[in-house]
Amino acid sequence: MAGQDGSALFQKMAGGNWKLVRDGSEMQPQHGWDIETTLDINLQDVAESALLKHLDIHEADYGCVVVMEVQTGEIKAISNLTRGDDGKYREVYNYAVQGVTEAGSTFKLASMIALFEETRLKLNDTIDTGKGTYQFYGVEINDAKPGGYGRISVQEAMEKSSNIAVMKLIDAEFGQNPDRLVDYYHALGIAQPLGFQMVGEGIPSIKRPGDEGWSKISHLWMSIGYEVQLAPLHTLALYNAIANDGKLIQPMIVRKAYSANTVHREYQSAVLNGKICSKQTLEKLRTMLEGVVERGTARNINDTYYQIAGKTGTAQKYINGRPSRNYYTSFAGYFPADRPRYSAIVVIDNPQGYQQYGSDVAAPVFKEIADKIYALDIELHRAQPDSLKGPAGIFPVIRAGNAQDLMAISSTIGLQSELATEEDWVRTQIDGSIVQYIDGKVSSDAVPDVQGM
Repeated sequence: MAGQDGSALFQKMAGGNWKLVRDGSEMQPQHGWDIETTLDINLQDVAESALLKHLDIHEADYGCVVVMEVQTGEIKAISNLTRGDDGKYREVYNYAVQGVTEAGSTFKLASMIALFEETRLKLNDTIDTGKGTYQFYGVEINDAKPGGYGRISVQEAMEKSSNIAVMKLIDAEFGQNPDRLVDYYHALGIAQPLGFQMVGEGIPSIKRPGDEGWSKISHLWMSIGYEVQLAPLHTLALYNAIANDGKLIQPMIVRKAYSANTVHREYQSAVLNGKICSKQTLEKLRTMLEGVVERGTARNINDTYYQIAGKTGTAQKYINGRPSRNYYTSFAGYFPADRPRYSAIVVIDNPQGYQQYGSDVAAPVFKEIADKIYALDIELHRAQPDSLKGPAGIFPVIRAGNAQDLMAISSTIGLQSELATEEDWVRTQIDGSIVQYIDGKVSSDAVPDVQGM
């Protein structure tokens, strides 16, 4: 944190020397404070490397990633990269926090919250989406699939990200009084700044009937993430709330500020909304987000070892009021789905080539990051079922190595062991049901065989 400059009045003397004028107005400079952040250096490296790799693949204009711990709101990784004129990516602008733009289909989650809270809508209720084209108030709306999806369930509407299905449901319930829908959006807690600790947080924009630019179809555009302005951090906060049992947490990146050995300030994340929806709605939303990855638009990132829940987003950009071929792609979600530990959002803007959807561009970045975090964080791994354990008395092959490392491994896998030496390097022997670590007998006149390594 920045310090304070000092100031004083000096008089120039003969010979070019300067003399301090002690008139009582002088101020001593103040040292700044150091800060302790919430960032995890390993996760930061994982997130930035994955983002850079996929930005290069798609030659996109820019991209950002935020990884957050679900229960605490602590930011564990944040990366923003912009493509320069030379084709290289650099940190230029904080899109994750400041980059307010139309969210796209990730915002459909907010619309489903309003629907479930206001109606008795069930996941197996159906909507006729026709052949993929529908007129709302004289405006033609299309689904991504040529020929449409026909009659689909509410669950499938989210999995397939059907614009027509969501718009039909929203118009039926809120068309006569769109203020009610907007009230739900604002009540979630993401329609205003989150009070993030970094300067310049973007200001969300969720307009109301009567505001400039409001039209008779605005409530429907908003329901699928258009005419709504959010920064990626705001969208992530909403998805994190679903993972956190409906509790909207203020994201944080600074734990404490200190100088020398003195802690001047300590920070804790605040609860911005203790309950964004009912328990019944929460269960439906989680089922929908899990289905998106299992069977829907993000099925390409489904995993057999752990489950991801989330939603793809693809917002077509309008230039001079006309649709362009530029897209803003994203994926927001959390993992593991059954016991969420981390939430994350990935945004990649204006990818080039034939892959321009969130499922093809942003979701794979999320998957790569989640895979590496899953591998690094042993707490995410479930205990091995008894049915998968080997027969009693059969031990893993442990030959030799560093004593402390082997003891740590034994503890992690639940193997009874004892250290029978004070040497650093040990070998093993079996004593009944216990593995003993004994002197390693390191030879000083031999060279290890490293052929094939």
